[in-house]
Amino acid sequence: MIVSILIIPILLIIALILAIIKKKDAFSAFCSGSLEGLKLCKEIIPSVIAMICAVVILKSSGLIEDIGKVIGKAFTNSDFITNIVPMAFFRPISGNASLAILNSVCKTGPDSLECITASLIQGSTDTTFYVIALYFSSIKITKWRHTLKAALFADFIGIALAIIFALVIFN
Repeated sequence: MIVSILIIPILLIIALILAIIKKKDAFSAFCSGSLEGLKLCKEIIPSVIAMICAVVILKSSGLIEDIGKVIGKAFTNSDFITNIVPMAFFRPISGNASLAILNSVCKTGPDSLECITASLIQGSTDTTFYVIALYFSSIKITKWRHTLKAALFADFIGIALAIIFALVIFN
């Protein structure tokens, strides 16, 4: 506990000591680094805002829940699939949206099959669209279609295996 409280002040003191030893102007280095960070934010923020808008529109439209109900009709345990589809859909798009869905799924109980499966999906996949939008726009990569295909395939495999493992091990 005490280490977590003191780690940032200790790192700042070490940085200042190193700046003094190397005879560097720490304040001007900090200011130039802050300026670079602001320039990076200027490049990244439009992509992040677009992702947030897309998530809000999809979530508020009810389209994902409808897709979950349609997919759920094809399975015997339709409630399970209906509850998991929003998690599987939003996880590659937004970490915050998937955490909100995970929270609502786990309200039925932390030991429920839906909560375990949603937790496995949360841990076995990444926010693909967010990562591509953020990192690729920051270094100005415009040809990302092959990366998107590979990343979505990895997300699909992660989601499928999370569901299979949950059903085999915890069902």
